Amino acid sequence: MSCYMTYINWHRNILNYEEIDNFNIVFVINTDSYYEFVNEALKYGLGDNNLYSFIDSSNSFISKNKDIPLYVLEKPILINEHNQILMIGDPFSTPEMTKLFKAICSNR
Repeated sequence: MSCYMTYINWHRNILNYEEIDNFNIVFVINTDSYYEFVNEALKYGLGDNNLYSFIDSSNSFISKNKDIPLYVLEKPILINEHNQILMIGDPFSTPEMTKLFKAICSNR
């Protein structure tokens, strides 16, 4: 799935979880221009753009987290306020992952 579609799917799916308000979502996007990225996502069908984004034009997120395997950094990671990893993977990929995501967020 393209990064644009992943971005769009997060926007669409997270609307179903408005009752869970104890988390924030931050996208780390490797691009030179936020506006170009969003304009391209709009072409793919992006509606509301209400999630936080960090533009990492120098790939510093990956270079500063060398102890974490790249395959993990390229997936959604749910961490708590103590920087402990609670979940790795797209919570909307399967019903089981969605149930786990909702349970983790509801218990916080």
